[in-house]
Amino acid sequence: MLKETVNQKDQNLRRNAQEIETLSFLNTQLKSRLEILQQELNEIEAHTKLKKTNSNKISHMNSFNDSVLAQELEQKIKQYETIQRRVSFFFDLTIFIA
Repeated sequence: MLKETVNQKDQNLRRNAQEIETLSFLNTQLKSRLEILQQELNEIEAHTKLKKTNSNKISHMNSFNDSVLAQELEQKIKQYETIQRRVSFFFDLTIFIA
């Protein structure tokens, strides 16, 4: 019975370690995507400032693109926060089990 308990805890520990590894990988990918989106947004904002003299139609299109990028950035930030919470939870759980 003690051996079974140890085996179960060992399996849980390995499963949690694998989950942490997976979440860390996804976290890294998401962080990279967020950096790219932020850079694109900054470039668009800089470009928009330089092109203020253009027509309202072009300005409207840039505003739409900015809005889409801002929404995507916000969505990715929320995903990043969720992954961070899950990594923290599994890390705490792994420490507790060990």
